[in-house]
Amino acid sequence: MGKAVHSLKIIHNQNPIEEYVISQEFITIGRHHGNDIHISDATVSGRHARIIVKADYRYIEDLGSTNGTFVNGQRIRRHTLSNGDQILIGQQRLVFSTRRDDLDIEEHEPTLQMSTNTLQQQLQETQPVNFPINRPAANSEKAINWVAQDENGVWWGFENEPTAGSGGWSSFQDTMQLKLKTDPPNPDWKATLHKI
Repeated sequence: MGKAVHSLKIIHNQNPIEEYVISQEFITIGRHHGNDIHISDATVSGRHARIIVKADYRYIEDLGSTNGTFVNGQRIRRHTLSNGDQILIGQQRLVFSTRRDDLDIEEHEPTLQMSTNTLQQQLQETQPVNFPINRPAANSEKAINWVAQDENGVWWGFENEPTAGSGGWSSFQDTMQLKLKTDPPNPDWKATLHKI
């Protein structure tokens, strides 16, 4: 299977007028010329939004813009992107697309930092890092109900909702906690906590 290619198409009057291939992990969108995608529009903030694309996930986050960032008609702070998502930045409409070997692929992922399939695969490949651990019986419900990233970029799975500490997450109950994977440090790590 070939490498995934992600791109943003700028749409005007229902027609694509420009396409940007996303060739790096982080791209910024805004009115200032220093952005990877420059949009000359007074309704767009200087540094309006950024898109982060990695092997297992891709998402867009608003960078505190004045007029907000919208995906499929909903104002977002951070949103996991799927093929065909419609992004509105200021008065500019962009369409996110994903292809593999030049063939469009259908994708429907939940609004999480990683898909459920990816999480399940990670859980099968990882070992517990905190002890003691109450492992669930084979026929019981899943032990991992929450996922979050710490300030060092490490993704964790938790059985019960954790609380944010000075640089990571902690749970004061005797429950399962698994290290899932490591990504680059994220200054907004507290916002990554999701119930699955």
